[in-house]
Amino acid sequence: MSRIKLTANLCLDEYIPPGLYERYKDMPNRLIAMLDRRLILADPKLRDRFGPVSINNRMQGGESEWSGIRTPDSPYYGFTSQHS
Repeated sequence: MSRIKLTANLCLDEYIPPGLYERYKDMPNRLIAMLDRRLILADPKLRDRFGPVSINNRMQGGESEWSGIRTPDSPYYGFTSQHS
């Protein structure tokens, strides 16, 4: 699956769990609308300053899946969490 770049060094799949990404991959604007725009502006600056930082890496073969958006399917889901 191709990655959707939000900035030069940040991709949409880093914030979205694989199941949700797969469901809306043809409607990326819906996925982008789930994100706080301030993250899209701030996170690349953190990477530029501090180097590689992992959010979710499951779609690249890693183990992290719930460090961005957390749906009720997540074992870490909390109704009041800012991840939800």
